[in-house]
Amino acid sequence: MTLSPALIGELQVILREEYGAEVDSTEAAEIGTNLVRYFDFIARIDHRACQESGQAERAPP
Repeated sequence: MTLSPALIGELQVILREEYGAEVDSTEAAEIGTNLVRYFDFIARIDHRACQESGQAERAPP
């Protein structure tokens, strides 16, 4: 999974403005990729739990 340069730039801005962290584009790309993988993992767990419990899909909160 590769993030677009625009998304990497947006993440750099968020990290700078919200957390005061200055990161280069390589580090921001790694952080962004890890976040995408993390949320993909959580979504897969939720999907599996819904299937096992017989629910079609869980409604968003």
